[in-house]
Amino acid sequence: MKTGKVISTMLLAVVLTASAAMAKDAVKSGISKSSSEIKVQKTSPAWSVVFVPYKKDIKIDGKFTEIDGVAPFGVADSKDNLPKVSGASVQLTWDGPDDFSAKLWAYWNEKGLYFAMRAKDDVLKCENIIAPCNDFKDSDNWRLYFDMGRESLGLKVPKLDRTDYVYAAIPTSPDGVPLLEYVSFPGGHYHHQVNDEGYLFNIGTIERASAIGDKQWDMELFFPAKLMRGFKAEVNRPFIFGSMWGDTDKINRELETIWPPQTKVDYYYFSRFANYSDMVLRGKDGAFGYRVTKSKVNKDESWTLKVYGIGADKAKQPQTFELMIEAKGATEAMARTWTVPVEFGKETTWYDIELGTAGLEGGIYQLSLKLHRDGTVVSTLDSPVEIRSYSHDEWTKNIEAGLVELKQSSEILGKKISALESKGYETAYLVSAKEVIDLFLAYLWNPQGDVKKKKYVSVSRQMKELKQVAITALAEADKPEKYAAKWRTVPQEMFMDSTPTEIREGMFWHHDRPIFMNGWVGSMGFPATMKKLGFNTLQADHNITAYIKSPIDKVIVNQSYIDQWNRGYDNAIKHGLYWSHTQPIFGYIEKFVRDHPKLGRCNGHFIPFCLETEETYQMLDLYYGKFFGELCSNQPNILSFCLMNEQEYSGGCEDFMRMYHQWLKDKYTTVEKLNGLWKTDYKSFDVIPRTNAHKSQGARFDWILFNRKRLTDSSERIFELARKHDPLKRPLHTKPMSHFWKDPTEVYAGVDREALAEMGDFIAY
Repeated sequence: MKTGKVISTMLLAVVLTASAAMAKDAVKSGISKSSSEIKVQKTSPAWSVVFVPYKKDIKIDGKFTEIDGVAPFGVADSKDNLPKVSGASVQLTWDGPDDFSAKLWAYWNEKGLYFAMRAKDDVLKCENIIAPCNDFKDSDNWRLYFDMGRESLGLKVPKLDRTDYVYAAIPTSPDGVPLLEYVSFPGGHYHHQVNDEGYLFNIGTIERASAIGDKQWDMELFFPAKLMRGFKAEVNRPFIFGSMWGDTDKINRELETIWPPQTKVDYYYFSRFANYSDMVLRGKDGAFGYRVTKSKVNKDESWTLKVYGIGADKAKQPQTFELMIEAKGATEAMARTWTVPVEFGKETTWYDIELGTAGLEGGIYQLSLKLHRDGTVVSTLDSPVEIRSYSHDEWTKNIEAGLVELKQSSEILGKKISALESKGYETAYLVSAKEVIDLFLAYLWNPQGDVKKKKYVSVSRQMKELKQVAITALAEADKPEKYAAKWRTVPQEMFMDSTPTEIREGMFWHHDRPIFMNGWVGSMGFPATMKKLGFNTLQADHNITAYIKSPIDKVIVNQSYIDQWNRGYDNAIKHGLYWSHTQPIFGYIEKFVRDHPKLGRCNGHFIPFCLETEETYQMLDLYYGKFFGELCSNQPNILSFCLMNEQEYSGGCEDFMRMYHQWLKDKYTTVEKLNGLWKTDYKSFDVIPRTNAHKSQGARFDWILFNRKRLTDSSERIFELARKHDPLKRPLHTKPMSHFWKDPTEVYAGVDREALAEMGDFIAY
């Protein structure tokens, strides 16, 4: 890497719609002439940004004097603030701002962060408060998400680490103050303990107060500065924030209103936070923030940023600042410096910035952004960026050379296969390997393939995998006496005794792991064949989803899959190939969902509808009748169906609780017997809450057993409906996450390994 060369504080290029006065000021300040290595242009706001004002003394007393007469920074009072239901284009049962709406305020000082909210709510509910109470299914609640490390920027799913926090609060408790809990993330279940300074994470240090009035509830929280890892109470400190409320007076209200409003793409963030806001701690001299919009670039391409800022508190006119951006390499030596004037006033101003990287070597860099005024550094920010080793032309050249090499390997392998077959060897694995290489090569150069899409890193990874397939196959072909016995070996432990022969001998396995090859051979959506193994197979994408428009007379394949479906299936039929399986998952009938609000009471991972209401099975009956009976009835080359993918479920609606209470009555007969075993003192079965987080081990185990029974019983009904409607009676299966098969201690989320293995026609993972 070239280091040590510092380009002085020159204006390397400016394409800026600034005023003449600004240009004149820039000249006076000694900024050099422009060059082609930086481009700056004013632009419109791209996402929500809040500059949090400083307030020296902040009171948390339930009187809310801090927000009286102050405009909120955020308001959730329209349909834009309603998250979608499990990705479906329907809204919840919200009935306007008087039904539920909320406003947000924030301040900061050296001691920490202050957040307050004021909600309109026609019916206030605070019931079934249990500890640790990390869901609040039965209480009106406020959830706050903080990403103090800002790793979630640009991601569809947050990068959850030790700088991420979700808090859940309800406005009252038996102690007369808001009940506040830290909500651990799913998957890793990370619990914060000690921050960077060795300070113990103690949620009890968060000051809180509330006020409940007529159709209104207010809450204020103060988070100590040293509580959360990655945060410091200092000017220009940035972090990510999202807010969400639950209004539980009707079904479907557990997670209802969000701020900031959802974007055009309703990303499924943790617990349905549908969008995030940049928060920046404002100082008296101004502040700024940024997001790197293109951080990983090919050699000689430009990094791109969006920079936004605001001027000093007392400034009457827009102020000109000097923005200096420095890039340091792995050795901390300065690699390049860009300097440009920017103008910030009372309102937030936005800029698009391109940083030229010509001449910089590939590798990881650290960008440092410094805002200057009158020779003083106002604020600084840092961000990691990367330059890949090759330019566009170098990528293309290397990929073309690699494809030629793979083609040559395929031709050599073909000759070896012919020679082995002439000697009477079974060559199924070798043929399969050759055709995988051939089909992947054809796909990569397809107009829809990754080469044409310039996904160079993806192509290089796939080529590396294909090269390994070729190396393995060629090595085995040279030693038939050693490897021939393995060329038709099937890992029998993967199948049940009832698994159909054709599935045993040729399934291109789920998540693109073919059972007759070693390793991974590409990402989802790519085709591969298994010659001479009973049939050929073609892997479809993760699912082919269809939904039914209203009236129920037409099956519409999701638009994003139409081209793939038509192109892929027609090609499969033409070449005698098969779809290994496709996934209807859960059918969605637009009008049916609107007319039956109970469908949205509960949901789970890849289970978007409540399993405790008969309407779910009525809709699936209609949906499967269309999906199997029309879309897939005359397509025998579709070999099997995955009815549920990565399913997990944990109910909580009134029907679920009624079933749970009855199950407990049948098991224990009397509540006294239950109390004796659980070490509890419930007065009746009917008051027992959801017990997945109960302090009693017996209660937790019973919850696991019942919740598992619910998903198992529902899965059996779904299998019955699919078998009823498929005229070709093709194999059916579900595909839980692999850890449910590998880890016998995984007991949550409703998945019963043995029951699923029994009801499916084969096991998938």
